[in-house]
Amino acid sequence: MAGRPTRVVNEGGLTMADVMAETSGVKELVVEINGKTGTIVYRDLSFWARNLALSSATEYYADETGSLRTKFHIEVYYEECLKHMIVQAPFPISAMVLRGMSREAGDQLVQIVPHPQDWTVKAETAKKG
Repeated sequence: MAGRPTRVVNEGGLTMADVMAETSGVKELVVEINGKTGTIVYRDLSFWARNLALSSATEYYADETGSLRTKFHIEVYYEECLKHMIVQAPFPISAMVLRGMSREAGDQLVQIVPHPQDWTVKAETAKKG
């Protein structure tokens, strides 16, 4: 296949474990709602999960002149990220629950989700650097 190395070269000591998303490291977020607390256990988004969330949230359409345009749906992005990130919660993590969640609960949960532009900024910085 063009563009892919034909053999693995490991001159700098980089290993498979270095490039794979961490499977054991989890983080916790304690949420408080109506004076009650609960712990949300989550993982950072992997490269692939991030791309899936961005792709799911992006709509492509032709405008009145026939030009291709995009529309980004932030609610879809947050829903997809939370479904990928949350490992354990005191309530089910489903589309129905996330879409019916109170603002108080939702505002706390979205704190763990990286802003979608953070990925673009990092990519642009890497190109310039």
